[in-house]
Amino acid sequence: MDGALRVVTVPAPAAGVDFVHVHPAGVVSKIRNLRMTFVPDANVEDRFVVFSTFEPGGLLMSAVMFIDPTIDSFPLNCHIALDGRQSQFVFFRFGTYINQAESPAMYLLPGWTVRSQVQGLQVGDQISDIRLELEDLSLVAPGAVA
Repeated sequence: MDGALRVVTVPAPAAGVDFVHVHPAGVVSKIRNLRMTFVPDANVEDRFVVFSTFEPGGLLMSAVMFIDPTIDSFPLNCHIALDGRQSQFVFFRFGTYINQAESPAMYLLPGWTVRSQVQGLQVGDQISDIRLELEDLSLVAPGAVA
């Protein structure tokens, strides 16, 4: 770890809407952990939760998808852990953490966004308890004096 850690609490969006966090100017950050709770409505259609980062022009920079679909009305506690030793992509269901796949490093530059993109999102679906643990990295160029 090279930078200072901080936790950003993202306000919960209205039901049926994905969350969006715009990264502030003047800082470059690595996403160390990202978590949220997703509660689908009673509609039995499958939903797949995706976390993505985008540059200001809308170009997709990175994305990670939960492989297992949600179960109607059952809360899904989504969590991505990206530490320096191991990248894990996990979800919590039925009282057990399950490691699904490795995830790419996810960075945020000034003006970039991180957002959920729930495939099959329904009007009654709710996203809440959104937390980003960020490692703020230095903006000093290599070889420059800070």
